[in-house]
Amino acid sequence: MAKKLNYSVIQEILRTSKPLTLRTFAYTPKVHQEIDQVLSFILRYIDLERLKPQFSYCVHQLADQTQEINVKRIFFQEKGLNIADPDEYMKGSEQFRAEPKMEFKRYINAQKEKNIYTKIQFRTEEDRFDIILRSNCLLSDLEKQIILSSVELASGHQSLDKTLKELNDEPLTLQTSFLIMLLALKNAGLGDYAFSLNTRGEETVTTLCWQLSRIRRGAIDELSDIIVTDIDNLPPFPENLVALQHLIDTRDVSFTRIAEQVNIDPYLTADILKIVNSGAFMLNYRIDSIVEAIKFLGLKELKHLILTLGVQTILKNHDQNSEEHWRHSYKTAFYALQMAKALRLSPSKIDCVFSSAILHDIGKIPFSTLFPSLVAKLKFFCSCKSISNDIFEEVIGGINHSEIGFKMAQKWNFPTLFADVMRYHHHPGQAPEEYRDIACIVSLADALDNIEQGYLSPDMVDPYPLHFFEFPSAEEFLEAFSTLEKSFETENLMP
Repeated sequence: MAKKLNYSVIQEILRTSKPLTLRTFAYTPKVHQEIDQVLSFILRYIDLERLKPQFSYCVHQLADQTQEINVKRIFFQEKGLNIADPDEYMKGSEQFRAEPKMEFKRYINAQKEKNIYTKIQFRTEEDRFDIILRSNCLLSDLEKQIILSSVELASGHQSLDKTLKELNDEPLTLQTSFLIMLLALKNAGLGDYAFSLNTRGEETVTTLCWQLSRIRRGAIDELSDIIVTDIDNLPPFPENLVALQHLIDTRDVSFTRIAEQVNIDPYLTADILKIVNSGAFMLNYRIDSIVEAIKFLGLKELKHLILTLGVQTILKNHDQNSEEHWRHSYKTAFYALQMAKALRLSPSKIDCVFSSAILHDIGKIPFSTLFPSLVAKLKFFCSCKSISNDIFEEVIGGINHSEIGFKMAQKWNFPTLFADVMRYHHHPGQAPEEYRDIACIVSLADALDNIEQGYLSPDMVDPYPLHFFEFPSAEEFLEAFSTLEKSFETENLMP
């Protein structure tokens, strides 16, 4: 049984981007289990738990190969062979492969006596995930050449299945074992890695590095691309709202004329008045006239609000979880507006915060009811590409909602600001600089509600928006806005 791990210590190491190290003299089943426990935790931490089998295979293959290289040194020493000599290396390697299993176990156990160790390291840093193997056995030039040639072969090689058939009758050499491992990663969608093999001091260091954003864009993005191409089939905006948008854009149009157009739709009128009189805008008087509401909002914010209410009208009839979705959206908008004021964003930015926050999650739409023919197309694509049902369900459930929402916003000709907030509210540091402050505000508002609902813990808040607004910690951010939930509940903001 593997020892119990201190996950709080592991999380702190990952948070500081330091390598998490497991050191062993023998790669035993107990060590294997411990590595799997640590790897599972790390993949949950970086939201890639679905790829546990692929990464586990990679780590254990690298560890096996490193151990084989280590024990081969002991074998060569006992046989009096020079591992640096190419001829003796080839001869000794054949003899090593022919050794009985019991002898191989003896070599493994001898590693501790000779202080030959393996270090398995994991490191996460911003958009990177590294698996690193260190050994205090230095590779010969020939071994380095063999491993690097495997990497080169894998980068341009054929499929794994075809390679395995070709190698069926060949002995499993260092080159073929590396080649199979790298092709298996490629076959599993993890072939976009950076590989390095270096000598650092008295250690040989093998590193596989992945860019997390590219991994996440793999099969899920292939599905998203299909969704995006079919988004032309989105229901159109209600005609009365389209007419109202055009009227607002008309030069020298009066507030009275716009109010007349709004009043044609009593539900729209009621929704606008309810929002204007809510605690979101913190008025010390009541507005009962739609003309006064338009004057207070201004034409820019009115247009944004019409977009928001239009989206809600289109989607609410298709969403079984409509009430929960829009409650979160309006709560996030309420929080975001109060934060924007407290953090002293410019008036022009504050005008955009409320509506961009309401719309931040529109990518979480129920495709099975809104696009039944598209779902059938996606299922067929998954079967052809051997994409698992889990990934299909993740996409349908909105796991890639940021990108899908962004594409929906483009199709509906939303302002660039709204589209970018949808796209980057989970990664605000990647938002265009012009809108980054709003993306950070929405990210924090979204996180605050998710913490209150128990979906998120404070230590999972993205550090970027905290640093952007100079909060020393998530706890201090939560303390600064601890009264917002009570304010939202008393206002009954939702239309």
